[in-house]
Amino acid sequence: MLEILLVIFIALNLVFIGLSIWLMRQRKGQLNQLDQLSHQRLEWASEQAKLLERAHNHEVQYTSLKAEQARDHQELTRLHQQNAELKTALSEREKKLIEQEEFVQHVKKQLIVEFQNAANELFQEKTQLLSAHNEKELSQLLQPFREQVKQFSEQVSKTYDQESKDRVALHQEITHLKGLNQKIAQDAVDLTQALKGQSKVQGDWGELILERVLELSGLEKGREYETQQSFSTGGQHIRPDVIIRLPGQRDVIVDAKVSLSAYERYCHVDDAKAQKDALKQHVMSLRQHVKGLGSKDYQALAQVNSLDFVLLFVPIEAAFSCAMHEEPSLLNEALALNIILVTPTTLLATLRTIQNLWRLEHQAQNTKEIADKAGRLYDRFVGFIADLDKIGRGLESTQKAYESAYSKLSTGRGNLVRQSEALKKMGANTSKAIPEHLLSHHDLVEEV
Repeated sequence: MLEILLVIFIALNLVFIGLSIWLMRQRKGQLNQLDQLSHQRLEWASEQAKLLERAHNHEVQYTSLKAEQARDHQELTRLHQQNAELKTALSEREKKLIEQEEFVQHVKKQLIVEFQNAANELFQEKTQLLSAHNEKELSQLLQPFREQVKQFSEQVSKTYDQESKDRVALHQEITHLKGLNQKIAQDAVDLTQALKGQSKVQGDWGELILERVLELSGLEKGREYETQQSFSTGGQHIRPDVIIRLPGQRDVIVDAKVSLSAYERYCHVDDAKAQKDALKQHVMSLRQHVKGLGSKDYQALAQVNSLDFVLLFVPIEAAFSCAMHEEPSLLNEALALNIILVTPTTLLATLRTIQNLWRLEHQAQNTKEIADKAGRLYDRFVGFIADLDKIGRGLESTQKAYESAYSKLSTGRGNLVRQSEALKKMGANTSKAIPEHLLSHHDLVEEV
């Protein structure tokens, strides 16, 4: 029985303790809620104070803006009134100005008519004299200008006519170039067959063919090419066959001393082996001549300007073709020594190109001369304009002098017409009368 009571007591104590703990927790939760509510209340109070302050500021701003609006409205009303007054005043002033302008225009027209009538009569004689004098001066002034224009036009026409003639001549020469080259080649073959291996005669004949090609090229001897000039340099005597002058202080040397004895044998032997040996000797002769020509120091000559290549002239086309067919590398060997092998055909084409270069150079010089004349013509034209301005200023000065004299005569204060009429009215004896148009113009000025 005692044990049961003890168990009940313990159970009651446990229930009491649990209830106490639960009550304590409930109280703590309520306290936390009270703290949160208190904190929120403080925040709401602060926010309410801010809102009240902001509302007060807005009310103050509204009052200020309303007052400013009232002032602006008053100012706008005042400006509208002022604008209306200004418009009225402006309208009245414009009306007065229009009336004054109409009056001035009316008076001006009358004065212009009267002045023109008087000026035409008084100025006619002086104008005629001045016009004759000015016409003479203008004629003398324009005469050099006309001559310059005429010379300029003639020079331009001459230049273009010459250029057209050159083009026609060039076309004709190109048309006949093939025939001429064939004839030269045939003559060369015939002469070679007649030479029979005489080296000196061959050299002279090669120079003769070269001279003929030069004549056909259109180049002028003594100006655009020189022949058989002798020079000495470093103890060595050098005599180039031809020196061709190029535009821009440049020169080209042509050598025509090639030997064709081996080629002549090649043309006349019937045996194949002998022909082959002769052809090899012909190639060897050309190679040796190329090397010998390359050893000549043409560049050291003071009389030769900017030498780039030496032209080795082979007077027979077939001789050149056979050598190139037998030894194609010979051409490159020559180029390595700044030597170019040429035939009558290729040399003539080269010389014609050089002649065209000279023609273009002469045209450029003519163009420069035309430009110089055009510049001088422009300067004369500017001078002519300046003289015209000077004449204009002189005419303007004469016009002003005339207006001043006319003012003293009839229109100005105390003019001669007024004083003369006053003397006449005072009883001066006169036998002549002032022209009516001057008197009427004088009366009109007085009325104005």
